[in-house]
Amino acid sequence: MERFVILLCLCFSSSGEFIISDLSEITEMRNLRLSDLSGVKQTDSVVECAVQCANQLSCESLSYHSSQGLCQMHVFTLSNDTTGLISEDNWNTYQFCRGDCPASCGYVYNQTLDWCYRFVKDPKKNASQAVEFCRDNGGRMLRITSSERNVHIENYFRSNGIWTAWIGGFSPNKDDNFVYEDGSPVSYLNWLQGEPRGQRYIRLRLLSVFEWINMGGSAAYYFMCER
Repeated sequence: MERFVILLCLCFSSSGEFIISDLSEITEMRNLRLSDLSGVKQTDSVVECAVQCANQLSCESLSYHSSQGLCQMHVFTLSNDTTGLISEDNWNTYQFCRGDCPASCGYVYNQTLDWCYRFVKDPKKNASQAVEFCRDNGGRMLRITSSERNVHIENYFRSNGIWTAWIGGFSPNKDDNFVYEDGSPVSYLNWLQGEPRGQRYIRLRLLSVFEWINMGGSAAYYFMCER
């Protein structure tokens, strides 16, 4: 079963220092909790629950009841095959995305290309929302900077049944001059014949062939981030 995650960037202080950690919601686990509610604490928010979990080295995941403010911390990551799960509304389950390229949170590392990326299927975003999502979660939109990367992503699409996604690169003035979000120029492009066409964002599309197309950005699609 595919696992989809929603990432929240949490910033909190401990001993006067700021700590940044990625907390991801395991969306397939919504409204599921452990039947054993031992160790449940009352907290004001999921952020407070996450801070308490992060301060315990043994805490790998947590469950939070949004309406009652109940926080339960776990020394393992919950999954559908975890024993003792029951259904109850308003429970959400989260895990920490630790490390430079956490596979548990959907990231893939290609050693040959030294490339860490993830395909985000849920929730779909428009182009500007996708940019914000990747940035808020410690990354950026995917950058295809060479033919080798382009071929790699095409193969990734084909092997995973993916047909479209927003990627990095946009034309601020809609004049077909493309830059990345930090202002650096897009040096590699692989447009479908007839593209670009005076629009702002880049979307990959796999039909009979792998295509780069130029879109306005308002429609919600899958997207790709990298770290």
